Amino acid sequence: MNKEDNKSREGMKRLEELVEYFEKGKAFTEELMKENERLRMRTVQLEKEKMELKSRSDPERLRNLLAENKELRDRLETLEARFDEVEKENNDFAQRYVEVQTQNDNLLNLYVSSYQLHSTLVPDEVVNVIVEIILNLIGAEQYFIVMMDDRKKYPVIVAGEGPDGPIGGQSLSRIDPVLARVLREGSNYFRTEEDDDSPHLACTPLKVKDDVVGAISIGKLMNQKKEGLTGIDHELLRLLADHAATALISSKLYSRAERKLKTLESFLELLKLDSRQKAGTVREGS
Repeated sequence: MNKEDNKSREGMKRLEELVEYFEKGKAFTEELMKENERLRMRTVQLEKEKMELKSRSDPERLRNLLAENKELRDRLETLEARFDEVEKENNDFAQRYVEVQTQNDNLLNLYVSSYQLHSTLVPDEVVNVIVEIILNLIGAEQYFIVMMDDRKKYPVIVAGEGPDGPIGGQSLSRIDPVLARVLREGSNYFRTEEDDDSPHLACTPLKVKDDVVGAISIGKLMNQKKEGLTGIDHELLRLLADHAATALISSKLYSRAERKLKTLESFLELLKLDSRQKAGTVREGS
């Protein structure tokens, strides 16, 4: 969790800085708007006085007013240009604020989800949590999760959603080159324009240390994700893969150990029953 905590703290610090810049820009913009309004009112007033002086034929006073009017117009043009610059900066800060806020929300959601991943040792519950993260945080419509089968050495789909509905339980004796490379090399894949015919938008390995135990593939996103996978989505997938792999393997090992324990307990109960039966037979014979 230290890595996530550090990222979360860095994100909060960036967010606080952006909020501070945004508030300063907002206050400065309000000052500019007030000054702009004051100059506009003064310009209108001077125009009115100029018209009155024209009717009175006072050349000296008229020249002074024309000079002041020109100066005010120049100041107004400069102020409006600066106002446009500040407005653009404010829009940039607002956009960055939204991006950082979204990143913080996603990191917080991932932190909660990772806690849920490690809060259970039931394999089906772990898979359900991973599916919820893929649906709610990544926004995937079509996806699948594969784990390596210990006996057949083939990847097995443990959960997923295809074009025709839910999928799961199939052993993949034949896999496409992208998935094969991800499972073999343990490297992340994200579709580019050069390979837009790939069935994967993204494919990330499930690793425990350096051992690849499976993969998560994203094939299609929901309609509301029109912008496609973002940099934040890439990071979420990487973090999810790390936690998901550990949670899946832990639950799998626990499930095996629990089955073996139950088998051993049943065997011991049989031994005890057999021992009691033999002891009873001996007493009856004596």
